[in-house]
Amino acid sequence: MSLPHVGRKIRVSYFRCLPNSTIEMVEDTGHVVEIEEPQRVAEMVSSHVDGAGG
Repeated sequence: MSLPHVGRKIRVSYFRCLPNSTIEMVEDTGHVVEIEEPQRVAEMVSSHVDGAGG
């Protein structure tokens, strides 16, 4: 089993368990995307929260 496959299974598991969640990929990053691309992660989270309407 390849690591990308395991990562995909984990992502899909989280997606299915968290209502109103989305899956977003940040290209050219590793295991610590929030450190490697903090601005991009902040934008994604803000966009999701702003769109939650609640």
